Amino acid sequence: MYDEDLPLEELDYDVLSELTKELNKNFAWKTVANYLVEESSIKNPSSTFSKRWMYRLETNSEASPAQTLLLELNNRLYRVGKLCHILEDCELYDALYILFGPVDLEITEQPNAKQQSYKLALNDTFKIVCKARGIPVPKLQWRHGNIDLENETSSTLSILITNPDQEGEYRCRVEQRTSDGICLREKYSEYVSLSIKAMPPEITEHPLPAEVKIGEDHTLSCQVKPDPSLKYQWYKDDKLLKGKTQNTLRLLNFQFEDTGRYRCEVSNGYGLASLTACSKLTVEHPPEKALYKVALLIGNRKYKSYKKLYKPVADVEEIKKKLETIGFYVTCLRNASLAEMTEKIQKFSISLKEGVYGFFMFAGHGFELHEPFLMPTDIPKQYLRRHAISRNQILQWTLPRNPALLVVVLDMCLTTPDKDSNEAIYDEIPEVFEYKCNDNLIEAYSTCTYRESFESKKAPFGNYVTELTKHITEKIPVKELFDRVQSSVRQFNSGLTSDQMPMVKNVLSKRYCLTDQTIRRYR
Repeated sequence: MYDEDLPLEELDYDVLSELTKELNKNFAWKTVANYLVEESSIKNPSSTFSKRWMYRLETNSEASPAQTLLLELNNRLYRVGKLCHILEDCELYDALYILFGPVDLEITEQPNAKQQSYKLALNDTFKIVCKARGIPVPKLQWRHGNIDLENETSSTLSILITNPDQEGEYRCRVEQRTSDGICLREKYSEYVSLSIKAMPPEITEHPLPAEVKIGEDHTLSCQVKPDPSLKYQWYKDDKLLKGKTQNTLRLLNFQFEDTGRYRCEVSNGYGLASLTACSKLTVEHPPEKALYKVALLIGNRKYKSYKKLYKPVADVEEIKKKLETIGFYVTCLRNASLAEMTEKIQKFSISLKEGVYGFFMFAGHGFELHEPFLMPTDIPKQYLRRHAISRNQILQWTLPRNPALLVVVLDMCLTTPDKDSNEAIYDEIPEVFEYKCNDNLIEAYSTCTYRESFESKKAPFGNYVTELTKHITEKIPVKELFDRVQSSVRQFNSGLTSDQMPMVKNVLSKRYCLTDQTIRRYR
């Protein structure tokens, strides 16, 4: 290392030659010249360091640009110390090493400075830092165990955990090398231990149920968060399908024997596995056709003797909009008395005939006493069964018309009347309504016997209708439609204190859909 006050002209010939050679590499001389121009423009605008001066350095035919630069600096009485500061500011450490000599290698920040081990899951990011200083400038190489990590030569190691094999110890090798590639010093950082949590594969997309036409090809697929160690195995009706080990299952020339429940088991390098939901494949049948489709919707909100409800009117109006989009002629009755309900239900019954799809819905107060009863708005405080309309009475009016499909939706409570406050209803001899049921009826209840049905002030619709609106226009069999609604409501209420438990009663023999086409419009 030279004295900082030593004039440049007194440098040893060999040192000056080596420095000239280094500054001529990769236009390093131009980096120094630009630095001098920018510095002089701030500190001494009248300085002769300028772009024109740089041009003279580059075009001097008698000496190289670096040689000319060093001569200029010597003529301006620059000393070794000043030149070293310039080279350091310009980050020309190989040139600085020629003048200044080596500075001991020191790791200034260890990767495990926080003295912690890392335990991460797949798809987490592992990030550690190692910093070092010295002259020549240290070069870093991250290692996993005894293997160098390709292209990981910066002070920060940041890798995405995608494979259990990435578990282990990580450290950084730090070296000082000459410009000729000779290693002067080498040090290793402290180890950092990484362990990977054993997690089962996370399935992001399940295979979907479907109806498939005979002779067509059909593909099932499942998607999983990326992990190169994943293995797939498909099953049909819980029996292993040999050779079906991809994330997709292609069924060619679909036949009746291909119907069934399919699912995929996904395992990873930890030996942990996840199963997809079952995908039920059935044969697609030709769609049914309705002569026409009619609906009667009754929403009772304003009761004279009982507390007002919030959502029944909004519920039936929303269902009306949905049904009209799939071809129903809809009558909507709001806040109806017993006489009004009776009149409209009887008129609705007359509109039913063979080949017709009928949809009846009631939203409001209700009760159950051996059978469900729909409460009109003018029902008295001390009510009897004759003050309401029973489910059996509705079926007695509608089923004799023998429609192709009759859907009855009752969105109401099915609790029993309080015996202490309404003893008379238990002494009443009820009228019996008989009916004959064919294979054309499906009944959907927003809750089970002896349970309540709920609504929220904040939600636009009642709990049941909120889920019904999501599915009512889907092109799926009506039984599957109400099964989906039932499942959705139960799932929604699973974390709540309410005990609303929808139920479905079904005697259908055909795969009717509410979206089936009509032969003619209702008139």
